[in-house]
Amino acid sequence: MLMKLEAYCRLWVTSYVTLLPAKTRRMGFARAAANRVIFIDEGQIVEESTPEDMFASSTNKRTKLFLSRVLQI
Repeated sequence: MLMKLEAYCRLWVTSYVTLLPAKTRRMGFARAAANRVIFIDEGQIVEESTPEDMFASSTNKRTKLFLSRVLQI
């Protein structure tokens, strides 16, 4: 079910949507579907970039810590 929803979201985003706010901890989905990624910590935006930049060379210490933990799973 979740995979079907992700596939539908990817199709919808690439075909129709210019902005689709989404909250997810599924980093593979975020990396594939997003053109901008925002990391929020304690209600504050601490980093905003492309998925490529966020996952490869994050500049914020808290973002790096979060990604290191969720990408290990």
